[in-house]
Amino acid sequence: INLSPVGRTTNAAGQVTFCEPASGSVNYTLAAGAAGYGAGSISAVITNNTTTSLTMQLAPGTTGTIRLTTSTSNTLVRLVAKVGTYDVSQYTNSSRYADFITLAPGSYTAYIAVGFSSGTPIWNSGKSVTAVSGTTTSYSVP
Repeated sequence: INLSPVGRTTNAAGQVTFCEPASGSVNYTLAAGAAGYGAGSISAVITNNTTTSLTMQLAPGTTGTIRLTTSTSNTLVRLVAKVGTYDVSQYTNSSRYADFITLAPGSYTAYIAVGFSSGTPIWNSGKSVTAVSGTTTSYSVP
């Protein structure tokens, strides 16, 4: 389980605890993956001096990879599952692509940031893409 920048391993019951410093309300994205399961993520607003419980279910099975390519490097791209909790953003590398790995097979929507407003990405309308078991499938965005 990864709550950037801290990674942790779950206990035998599949539970993990993060203690974050008190700083008002902060948006976090929790991402998880396990061998034989597709990755997932879930977002939450964490408020200081409170406990926030989150439940995430990962889909079992063989996983795939979606590679999003853009016309320039260091471009913010996002991949969102059409069903489930997966919602991850990352920047393209110097080769102008970003790989989203250990994905459950199925339908996703790929986005590219077309700008920012007060530090928050403004996403394009999105493009339907598909993760296929055991393969890397490339898509150009936008």
